[in-house]
Amino acid sequence: MKKLSFYTILCCLAVVCTFSLNSCQEFNIDSQAEFPPLLETDAQSEYAVLAKSPNTIIFNISSNTPWKIKSNKNWCVPTPAMSSASSLIAEVSVIMEENPDEQKRTAILTITADGIKESKTVTITQAAKRNTARTKDSMIRSRVKVVKLPLPSLPIKRGK
Repeated sequence: MKKLSFYTILCCLAVVCTFSLNSCQEFNIDSQAEFPPLLETDAQSEYAVLAKSPNTIIFNISSNTPWKIKSNKNWCVPTPAMSSASSLIAEVSVIMEENPDEQKRTAILTITADGIKESKTVTITQAAKRNTARTKDSMIRSRVKVVKLPLPSLPIKRGK
């Protein structure tokens, strides 16, 4: 009887160990199929903005992988600068400072995404500030108006 119960306990222990080891297996179940990384934007490749009171540029970025956008100039700032954890689709606003220089300037935005080798670029050219200072000579010229009046037709007297 003691032998029977010992064998019964031993068999039960073997069964429990077998099921325990099977339950420790790790199954990798992915509910989403693997898709190639994708990055899309409706931004134009080039924008031209005014020197004074430049408009904010707005465009969308859509991706199935995390993305980032960087500007190579401090006067041109994209917001948000990266995708959020909860959403890979975002509306990006690009805010620019006024151009204080008398030369146009250019900024390049680079959009990159994880797993995508090629980046997308957006070029923003800001117009130069106009020189509003006038010289004395240009001020005098701006005050002079040349008016062309039609000459009245006068009868011509011919000698007698």
